[in-house]
Amino acid sequence: MLALYIVTSIVAGALIVLSAVLGHSESGGDHDVSHDTDHGADHDTDLGHGTWLPFLSVRFWTYALATFGLIGLLFTIFDLANAMTTLITAVGVGLGMGFAVSALIRLIRNVTAGDGTSDAELLGMPAKLLVPIKENQPGKIRTTIRGELIDMLAFSDGGNPIDSGEEVIILAIESDRARVAKREDVLG
Repeated sequence: MLALYIVTSIVAGALIVLSAVLGHSESGGDHDVSHDTDHGADHDTDLGHGTWLPFLSVRFWTYALATFGLIGLLFTIFDLANAMTTLITAVGVGLGMGFAVSALIRLIRNVTAGDGTSDAELLGMPAKLLVPIKENQPGKIRTTIRGELIDMLAFSDGGNPIDSGEEVIILAIESDRARVAKREDVLG
């Protein structure tokens, strides 16, 4: 069991350190006040209607495994309990830590997003399409308001596909998604 504790604490700990050093944003460390707060691999899963499942997120498992490994390692090295008690304690504390960190990050993200940009500020703003909008699939846009980068899911006004890299104008915000049109279609 000692080898398992060592490997999980080192691997998960390294992921935590890399995450802290490199950041979570795809923009290279820029602050993301995104309306798209729960759609990335690093984000906790929110299934809508208030259902939150932290155990489906990478963050939950990273912190749970790091804590599991560290607790197991410490209990084993200092001979604080027998093997079964050490395993049960490491699993319990690891799951608790994974949940606590996920809940804290979710709370901070919700508070920060609430203090950020209002939907009204987004209307009429130009944005760049990062991920193309397809017929029945939303794309992803990026705009800047008050010096903050904002990424969010977007769909086209007429349901027409729009290629990535296109400049678009935000026409409306519906269910935390932007309805956009090509800049040339709006401004001529």
